[in-house]
Amino acid sequence: MAILITGAGMIGSMTAWRLGQKGEKPVLYDMAPQHDFLSSFLDYGTAKVVTGDILDVPRLIDTIHSEKIDRIIHTAALATPEIRSRPFAAVTVNIGGAAAVMEAARLTGVKRVVLASTTAVYEGAATVPPGGYEEDYETRCLSNRQKWLYPVTKHAAEQIGLVYADAYGVDFIALRLCGAFGWWKGRPSGAGSAMLMHALVSGPALGRPVVLDDPWILKMFSAGKLDLLYAKDAGKALSLACFAPDLKQKVYNVSGGRFLDLGEIIAAVRKVIPGARITLSDRIAQSPSGPTVISDPVNITAARMGLGYEPDFDIENAVRDYCDWLRRSG
Repeated sequence: MAILITGAGMIGSMTAWRLGQKGEKPVLYDMAPQHDFLSSFLDYGTAKVVTGDILDVPRLIDTIHSEKIDRIIHTAALATPEIRSRPFAAVTVNIGGAAAVMEAARLTGVKRVVLASTTAVYEGAATVPPGGYEEDYETRCLSNRQKWLYPVTKHAAEQIGLVYADAYGVDFIALRLCGAFGWWKGRPSGAGSAMLMHALVSGPALGRPVVLDDPWILKMFSAGKLDLLYAKDAGKALSLACFAPDLKQKVYNVSGGRFLDLGEIIAAVRKVIPGARITLSDRIAQSPSGPTVISDPVNITAARMGLGYEPDFDIENAVRDYCDWLRRSG
């Protein structure tokens, strides 16, 4: 049997890579797969890439049947900052896509659906426990509501999955991933963390100076520290969730396990790439209004206990692996 991964972006592709390393057969499903990127590290003799629209339920069902799919990992979504210019598309893809996957799973009887959600949902948390944000967080539906579309759509996707689990018996799990970064061909177009790390690592890796002056990237540190997650660790967590037995809950936090400030991240880059020339723009005070950056850590105790998850990459090893990739890919 095979595992369907919707979305062949950074997270989906690294999940496919991880599953392939474990001897599983991943099937990536994407509207516009980047074959030049995917074929550089995936074995197309084992992995398969299918072109399809995430909103096309008949196409999803046909793929499930033809590829003998028994589990689904749903990563397909529009991410920030693309959402800022395409809000209706974000609602359609992120919410409608989750509903389409759950309906296809219901009609075909797949064994489990795993959703790649986000820790950005904690923008709606009323309080932060001493050990960090916990999955069943407290909130008020109006005064603590999420105020931008990405966490709103991901929270809605979680709720749709939970209803399909309760009402229709679909085995559903959601992983709230913190800011992810990692292998991608060219400048990432998604989350600010991916943009930040690409800006910090790509220039020094190729011998170029870096000036951090992108307002969106500067926004990432307007609140202080960040919880970063290497994409390979995200893929590890999603693949573990695909098969973990006897789970006690349906939603889990996943992070890199350490809260970092910008100085620590830059220090890691300079340790891996001696002589890296990195300058922080003085425009940081003028960074734009926009999404709230989660400025407290998430608690990953449940993922450690239930999924057996532990990050493989600290920030230094993640930067080293990412740097090696950037140099190989040019």
